[in-house]
Amino acid sequence: ELLATADRGLGVGSATGVVPDELARAASLAEQGTFLAEDPYAEFADGLRARVDRARRDVLRALARHHEAAGDVIGARAWASRLAEAEPDDLRAQRELARLVEAEDRPR
Repeated sequence: ELLATADRGLGVGSATGVVPDELARAASLAEQGTFLAEDPYAEFADGLRARVDRARRDVLRALARHHEAAGDVIGARAWASRLAEAEPDDLRAQRELARLVEAEDRPR
């Protein structure tokens, strides 16, 4: 369900672009955690686990970009923060969060 919702939200195979409501729904589904977390050594699940993790990252990044494009720097920072927290080794996510925090602190 997460993968299908993420695809709809990201506009995969669609000319309409991102669908924010579907992205938010996918982000909510992703909060359930890592796919098959109760069996981390299940090699048969590695491919699907990687797809789910990638979808979660893509959804959070798309939500941050959508909010920023709409002028909602605070919302963008919140989504970027969730991504950076979930992916502490993702330097791109860390830089994006730092940029948004800096933008939020600038006087308007």
